[in-house]
Amino acid sequence: MIDRDRLPELYAAAEQAGFTVPEQYRNGWVDSVASMPLVKFRLYLGDPGIDIDIFLAESDYQLNLMERRVHHRVGNATAWFVTAEDLILLKLIAGRTRDRADIDDLLLARSELDEPYLRRWAGPLGVEAKLDEVLASRE
Repeated sequence: MIDRDRLPELYAAAEQAGFTVPEQYRNGWVDSVASMPLVKFRLYLGDPGIDIDIFLAESDYQLNLMERRVHHRVGNATAWFVTAEDLILLKLIAGRTRDRADIDDLLLARSELDEPYLRRWAGPLGVEAKLDEVLASRE
């Protein structure tokens, strides 16, 4: 996690690693999605490039998400990942068509979910009805 006052350091490191940081973020602007602050980077691997959202863990939900994250090996590296439940909640917040398709794929691959956890956060995040719809589709 990084505090907002250290964002310039993050931007410098990202740019050194080959990412582009849009000027509005370098000038201090912080965007938000569902009241969760974020900044964006872009990686050009071709046209048009890949946008990378970096959420700043400041809300109760985000801090909880960080506590629940899991560490996995991927190839020769290790990385932190959000849990399946948190990925579902984040995709419900985003609410794009492709997010729903991703959730459906996740539900096919994952038989067990912590439903009380999902329900605990769905209300405060404003996605309770969407979660009900997703869980009903499993039955």
